[in-house]
This record gives sequence, structure tokens and C-alpha cells, in this order.
Amino acid sequence: LGQAKGIHNALIEVYNNTSEELIMILEDHPDPGFKLPLVKGNHYTILVRKEGFIAKRLEAYVDIEGCILCFEGLDLVNPAVSDNLSEKNTIGVILANITMEKAFKGQKLEINNLYYDFARWHLRDESRDELDKVLTMMKDNPGFIVELGSHTDSRGSSKSNRILSDKRARSAVSYLINKGLDKKRIVAKGYGEEVIINHCKNNVDCAEEEHQVNRRTELKIIGLSQQADEWMSLDEMKRKEKMEELLEEIQFSGQIKVGEGQVLVASKNTPVDSIQIINDTITSTKDKLAEVFQSEEIGEQEGHEIDEKGKEVVKDVVKEDEQIAITSNDIEKEGIIIPTEQTIEGQVISKEKEPTGNKFSGIKIAIKISHEALPESHDIFQRHDNIYIVKEGTANIYTIGIFKDRAEAEEFLKTSVKLVYPTAFIVEIVDGNLLR
Repeated sequence: LGQAKGIHNALIEVYNNTSEELIMILEDHPDPGFKLPLVKGNHYTILVRKEGFIAKRLEAYVDIEGCILCFEGLDLVNPAVSDNLSEKNTIGVILANITMEKAFKGQKLEINNLYYDFARWHLRDESRDELDKVLTMMKDNPGFIVELGSHTDSRGSSKSNRILSDKRARSAVSYLINKGLDKKRIVAKGYGEEVIINHCKNNVDCAEEEHQVNRRTELKIIGLSQQADEWMSLDEMKRKEKMEELLEEIQFSGQIKVGEGQVLVASKNTPVDSIQIINDTITSTKDKLAEVFQSEEIGEQEGHEIDEKGKEVVKDVVKEDEQIAITSNDIEKEGIIIPTEQTIEGQVISKEKEPTGNKFSGIKIAIKISHEALPESHDIFQRHDNIYIVKEGTANIYTIGIFKDRAEAEEFLKTSVKLVYPTAFIVEIVDGNLLR
């Protein structure tokens, strides 16, 4: 695939997303170049890593999704490539350069198209796409610790702009954490109007497009430990991505009834968070249930609380310096459902997600146990619409699913849920009580 700017001894991996297989791995590749045949009808991911450099990921679409050849991440591609991939050819080879940047503390990484509306801190749809790229970059570079800094334009007071930029930074960071980024690897910082990058400072007449340039977000590397032994293989990363996609699909056809006095601003569309699982393995529900109640919890550990400031809000346009009047309590009340009660498939779950005493009988899958009631903002309620909670002593058992029989539950547990919650297990419930 051409020259890699003279970089030797890199790790080069190529994954075919169409056939879902790793097709090339070059460890400590001695040459600064490599060749990759591109077969029509395939989507490839190419990941190049070298200690001391920022990993480079490329996506190649070859005669797929409307592209004769679309190559994301390359600086320069030979313009004659389309001739090589004509209708008469099924394989083509291109010559291209892959540029890699050295990684160092203090280095700033550009985030394109991450803008905010005037006096707003919630993310635009296109901003989420850009943050997804940031998340991928952080996965490819597990040794990075970064600061996500938000900047405002010069309109409004310096104080309100500093606070607004802090909310914007927290909104972006919350999105990334909610998508699986370890909260220890990223910090949010609001700079306000301290760093204006064009002439649009205080009392300067500028067009809206000029002001928007200053409403931006940047990444800065503040910690660095780029060791090869920290790298997950591209094959493992892809398998993990598939499991994360699977979690999004585990919704069990939950239906939400929005009643009088309720507010529905933003739909729940949050993919999987990274999950840490305790070592305890549940081998028998009846034999181990009492033991499980004494453990910290099942499924994911209490790693962090998602900052509610990351929720989308929809409000009337206000001046930048007036935005300070909107409190964090206002944020927490928007972008989520605020009901007196929530009805899901005939089950009533209160706003606080406390056990309601609803006399449900049937089979469910337990994915989490906690000795404290989990708040509405917890990840588990963002991922699943139909959580049913069973109270057993001091333990709250969080369950999902509606199954016609145990066999159906066991099949789904084995083929789907265990991939995401390895210690999940089946429970039988009679009149709202756990059957031991």
C-alpha cells in the first residue's frame, strides 16, 4: 500500500469487515511500505501502529456502498485508481502514502465539525459522528490521557462564557464515557473566550459563521504511555465492537407510555459502555443466589455515573451570557422521561427505579445486583427500556426479558446476553418474588 513515510518496524493489521476476518498481520514490519490487494465488494479496516506515534486507522470501501473506491484516512491516492477498479477488473492495487504523527504531551489533536449552536451546550447530530471518531482514536491509542477543551465565541460576559464552555466540554466528555471510554482517560475543561482564533474578539462586528469558528472543541494529550503490550489486536477490537452492537439490539421490544405531565425530549439511543465484570461465576441459581446477594454486584461494577449534563436539551434561543441562569437541575430534567410512573409491557417502574411490588410472574434474566437503588441516570437504564427490579433482602436484582419458557431464556442467555454480561443468570419470579 505504498510508503509509510519511512517508518520501520510498525504493526500493520488488515481486517475484512465484509467477511469478518483478519486477513493480514505484519508484526515489526521492517520496511516502510506494504502491499494490499483490494477485492471488489469488500470493506477493509487497516490499522498501523508504532510506539511513539499516533495510531493510524484507515477504512477502504471497494465497490461497495456506492463507492468504486473510498479510502478514509489517506492523504494522497493515485488518481488513476478508478481505472484499476473498472468493471472488467475485480482486484486493484493503489499507491498511497500513510502519514503518522509523533505523539507527545501537550500535542493538540484537531476535532473537525464539533460545533455548538449559539448559547447551547448540547451536541448536534454531526458532532456525535465526530466524537465517535475520537472514541475510535482513543481505542487505537490506549496509552493516551487527554483533555477535551471547549471554546466559546466572544459574545456575552467572560464569566458566563467560561461556564458555558465547561458545560459543553462536559457534554462531549459525558458522551464519550457513555460510549465506553474510561473516565480516567479524559478530563473536560472550559476555556470560555480566552483563545479566540480569528479577529472576532469583544466589540468586533462579525458574521455568525465567523463566530462559529471560535465555538470549537479540541483534544490535548496530557498523559502518554504508548506501550505495545497495551495494544489490543484489531481482531479483538472488532469482536468487541460486534458485542457492543449486540447490546444495542437487546431491547426485548420494550414500549414506553408517555402520560400526562411527562416530558419526552430525546430518545434513548446510547450504545454500550465498556463493562467490567467481577470474577464470581454463577453456576446454579438456587445454590448460588444467597452467595450472590453478598457480592458487590453482578454484571458491570460501579465505575462511574454518567453526567446528566450530557443530555440533549431543547430550549428557546437566549443570549450567551443569559445561559448561566439555566441550572444543572434543569439539565437533569431534560433529555430523559420525567414521569410519575413508567409503563413497560404491563410492568410499572417508578422514576427512582425502586421495586414497585408489581406481582409479575415468569422467567427473566438477571444482569445486575446492587445493594443500593441505582439512579435513573445509571447506564443500565439507558441501555434497556424494560428493566424489572426484584427485591430480595437488601439486594436489588435488575432483570430483563420476557420469555415463554425457561428453554427460550436459556438459549437467549447463551447466545446473546452472556456475550455482554458474562455472569448473568436466569431467575424465576412468582407474584413479584424471587423463586429460590
